Amino acid sequence: MNASVYFTRQQARDPHLLVVGGGPAGSSFALFALDYAQRAGIDLQVTIFEPRDFTRPGPWGCNMGAGLIPVRMLQHLAEIDVTVPPHVIRNHISSYTLHTAAGQIHLPQPDPVGDVIGVYRGNGPRNGPDWGTCISFDHFLLQAAQERGAQVIHERVTHISLSPHTFVATREGRYTGSLVVLATGVNSGGLETEGLDYQPPRRSKMAQVELFLGEELVEERLQGSVHIVLPQNNQLKFGTLVPKGPCINVSLLGGDLPSGSVERFLQLPEVRSVLPEGVQNRACGCRPYISVGAARPLYADRFVAIGDAGITRLYKNGIGTGLRTARRAAFTAINYGTT
Repeated sequence: MNASVYFTRQQARDPHLLVVGGGPAGSSFALFALDYAQRAGIDLQVTIFEPRDFTRPGPWGCNMGAGLIPVRMLQHLAEIDVTVPPHVIRNHISSYTLHTAAGQIHLPQPDPVGDVIGVYRGNGPRNGPDWGTCISFDHFLLQAAQERGAQVIHERVTHISLSPHTFVATREGRYTGSLVVLATGVNSGGLETEGLDYQPPRRSKMAQVELFLGEELVEERLQGSVHIVLPQNNQLKFGTLVPKGPCINVSLLGGDLPSGSVERFLQLPEVRSVLPEGVQNRACGCRPYISVGAARPLYADRFVAIGDAGITRLYKNGIGTGLRTARRAAFTAINYGTT
């Protein structure tokens, strides 16, 4: 049964997809769903619920992540004529440098398609420079979805119901639809469900800071490479140094990461060999969670969880996985239905 016949029989009215979360996964789902629907001749309505304002700097506009995206994921977006503008891309990264107790290993990426780019999720660090324009990747994607026809409601969803009726509710209203797409990541809470026993993925704590050095010094010290440090510390799994334009993103993963973890990491000999002496100019910082497991269920009748709210690759490529799961979910919903 083709998509147009499915929706004609399944819905008395035009199908309405409710996307909870307007980060990369949610916005990408909307973009792909609208594209597939147009090809199938379906008059599709998509509503995205996102409380954050991604045009704001710091934690107010940021979805909290290192912001690395595989180039091949940008090619997926380009297939539906969505091109990330140059000012949003802060760095092009084509190598990794591994620091261990045994020494340093430089690993160039042999396939350019395997390269990654660095972006900011919000409009840069809280105490960053004046960019002159909005550099947020999340804002760019959300705006692209809106321009393609998605409605964006800047409210937080507090309740999801699948039975007896499919709807989401905010403090301001209730919205009915034919599918609920959960794309909230793992740093949002306070969501009640009805007719669905959703169990979010297991989480692990991270610590992140942005160090402002200026673009020339960042390039000189990191040389366009992501530096991965594997310290002899049972509490810390690993730390990374990622070039982000004039800043270096420092991300730590492991255990509870007690107070002072970032300071101790920056004093490690492997890290001090990379960073300039006495660097203290912190432009921003946060302690988010990352997903280290899978949600249950990943999908049900009239429901699907995508991105970190569903499942992702362990310790890496969260945005890329979000884009990939969003595309597959959109294809399935439009071409095979929502039940």
